[in-house]
Amino acid sequence: MKLFLPFVRTPLNLLKYATERSPAAPVLKEFREAMQKGGMARDQAVARVSMGSGLAALATAWALDGRLSGSGPTDPREREALRNTGWQPFSVKVGDRWYSYQRIDPFARILSTAADFATFGEYMTDEERQNIGTSLALAIARNVSTMPTLDPAASAFEALSDPDRYLGRYAKNLAASAAVPNIVTQTNSALDPYMRETDTLMDTIKSRVPGLSDEIPPRMNLWGDPIERGNAAGPDILSPVWVSEERKDPVMNEVRRLDVRLSKPDRIIGRQRMSADQYARFVYMAGRPAKDMIGRMMGEEGWSRMPDGARRITIRRIVETFREQAKRQLLLAEPDLMAAYEDQRARRRSGER
Repeated sequence: MKLFLPFVRTPLNLLKYATERSPAAPVLKEFREAMQKGGMARDQAVARVSMGSGLAALATAWALDGRLSGSGPTDPREREALRNTGWQPFSVKVGDRWYSYQRIDPFARILSTAADFATFGEYMTDEERQNIGTSLALAIARNVSTMPTLDPAASAFEALSDPDRYLGRYAKNLAASAAVPNIVTQTNSALDPYMRETDTLMDTIKSRVPGLSDEIPPRMNLWGDPIERGNAAGPDILSPVWVSEERKDPVMNEVRRLDVRLSKPDRIIGRQRMSADQYARFVYMAGRPAKDMIGRMMGEEGWSRMPDGARRITIRRIVETFREQAKRQLLLAEPDLMAAYEDQRARRRSGER
């Protein structure tokens, strides 16, 4: 079980620490015993609850003011649109920068739970918003599952719950972790500024090794821009604080404001899965011209008179149009993909699946 849950006492102690400093402290045996004992023990227990509750109240106010983030939306399309503006989860905003607090435990649990409790209403239904207990339960559950010390277990449960989508990726990451020591991976993270687009096990291994990760194409967002790892506040390997700068990109901010939920294009053409290099080129050829076109339209006078609903439709149509163009270009350049695409079309014509 150490492979899936290398730390047991650490997350439990962190949760206990956060609980001792919250209104939920009476559920702990140690708190009840301290209250019965009285004297200094009682005063210390009450002080811990007061300190933690005060910190949670401050975090809630910051979150409502947009200066503190929690786990964020669960919809991957909405999450990517938010990240494209420079936002990052579990962070505090100072000026135009977001500073991550996720690894500054045990206080991170108090901050993140309060932030999620304050902002979950943005991502919930009207019925769920009316139930404050549901909001609090969801905030606690999300924060327990996103604890860094529980990442291996969370990934394993995700792979088992939906093996068709996650099991292959989980197996590749597990094998790559066994092949490449963690110190090598951390060193590469400090040296390589970009996330990498991996497909095969060898791609995953290379993406973790300094000097070899450059052979793997950068991972792109849906607009064809390389995704950066982010900067650290201090030495990259030692610092637990990651920094993301808010972007002043009008297109990304407009897509976020309109809540246009766009996802990256499918990686499969016909029945053929694109390689990492093919997919990176496809995303770039589809995303860059689409973003440029949307930017030009936003600069025209008619855009300001257009209602939001029409803007959403326009953005979606532009994205779909350039994806079709990029698909045709890629098929002409890649015979294996063209063969798979033509085979699928023939099967559809004949009524086969």
